Amino acid sequence: MRHNPLQQAIQEIGHVAKTRHILSYLDDVQLRRRILVGLNKQERLHALARAIFFGRQGWFSDRSYEAQLSHASALSVVINAIIVWNTEYLAAAATDLTVQGRPVPDSLWPHLTPLHWEHINLVGQYTFEEPRISGHLRPLRRATPHEDHGLLA
Repeated sequence: MRHNPLQQAIQEIGHVAKTRHILSYLDDVQLRRRILVGLNKQERLHALARAIFFGRQGWFSDRSYEAQLSHASALSVVINAIIVWNTEYLAAAATDLTVQGRPVPDSLWPHLTPLHWEHINLVGQYTFEEPRISGHLRPLRRATPHEDHGLLA
């Protein structure tokens, strides 16, 4: 089968770009690290979605576009709520550590992520007692001396 010359030229340009990227990836340690960090963040987000969407093992069984969009939108709202919650508390914890004279080093911030959910009860027992909250956040839990691993010392 004969291809259009323009189509062939565009494909060859694509091959050149792909080859160039692969060679850069192999040669540049920093590029590989940046790509790995991005992949890890994306995988962490997918893992959070799987942890939340356990009811049907992560499958949208409805075939209609509207039903799938509704499920995906609801999942997105829950994921975003968790990210906002965690971001608020990361900021509060950082402020609290600064007040204690142990500020979070600037070099640590790029490695922190709000994509954690281990502290959120996704299944199990729920209590609906009103906690006593002064301000807009729950009180932070303080690490006991044996829990403080000296990461921020």
